[in-house]
Amino acid sequence: MEVKRFRELYPDTVIGSMIDCQDLLAFGTPEEVRNATKKAIDDSGGAKTLIGSTSEIHPEIKLENALAMYETAKEYISSSFYS
Repeated sequence: MEVKRFRELYPDTVIGSMIDCQDLLAFGTPEEVRNATKKAIDDSGGAKTLIGSTSEIHPEIKLENALAMYETAKEYISSSFYS
């Protein structure tokens, strides 16, 4: 089920929105990670969203990409949904 549809059906449920760790976090750019993070937040409706890696932050993941994911989630949710 798509995240948007799930949010419509279950508005009070916390959704885990995962960012791909095999390709995107490991080999993408920080800008690509930021864009994917924002899309995941938008698709889940922002509130009650957990952002994380699809598996783990493994050694192949560049530090700047992991930070881009977490910092974007914190800033984007705060500025877009709680301002």
